[in-house]
Amino acid sequence: MGYTSSEDVIFFGVFAVIIGIIVLVTIASAVIGFIAAFKIKADVPKIRTYAILLIVFGGLQISSIQGILFLIAGILTLTRKPAEKPESGEQTKWE
Repeated sequence: MGYTSSEDVIFFGVFAVIIGIIVLVTIASAVIGFIAAFKIKADVPKIRTYAILLIVFGGLQISSIQGILFLIAGILTLTRKPAEKPESGEQTKWE
């Protein structure tokens, strides 16, 4: 077996706190990602706020695939142009 020194205990404590923070950020970003996706799809008025949230959480998790995808989604949402609705007198190509 072995003996543990106080430095080892401190190291493992700090390591556990860092891992806990990473897990909390991951869970929070997953929840906010789902909420933002549904709000963006529903075309609510504050889409820019959700896009900025996606960019922030994507920046916090840049080392993971989830973070990279959040960054891409946030940037694409910010640069999105709203679809123009045709006038009532104009014909669409489906009519």
